[in-house]
This record gives sequence, structure tokens and C-alpha cells, in this order.
Amino acid sequence: MITRTAPEIWEAALGQLQLEVSKPNFRTWLSKTIGMERRDNRFVVGVPNTFVAEYLEKTNGRSLRKR
Repeated sequence: MITRTAPEIWEAALGQLQLEVSKPNFRTWLSKTIGMERRDNRFVVGVPNTFVAEYLEKTNGRSLRKR
């Protein structure tokens, strides 16, 4: 079994998200995010600033951590 790192998993997810959201939305909200870690049943995504974290929390209902 090959174990992928959080950054590798997140890069794959970003590739799919790029196909599903508009280019401006992807650039604004997702392009500078990074996969930080997998732990238990959680996946931690780092965001570049509080503004992005607040928007993604509001629209996705999850807790995010600023990197």
C-alpha cells in the first residue's frame, strides 16, 4: 500500500477542484492553499490568510487553520 503525503493528496484534490469551480473562484480561494497533514479522520488544509480561512469556513462549514 502506497501512502501519499497530505500535500500530494491536496494537490490531486486541487486538480479536481479546478475543473469544478470557476477560474476566478479557484484563483481567489484555493490556489494558495496547501495540504498540511492527515490525522485520525481529519485532513488539515493551510490557507494563506484569515480572509481566505473565514470565507472557506463560511462556505464549507469546517474549521480551517491559517498557515
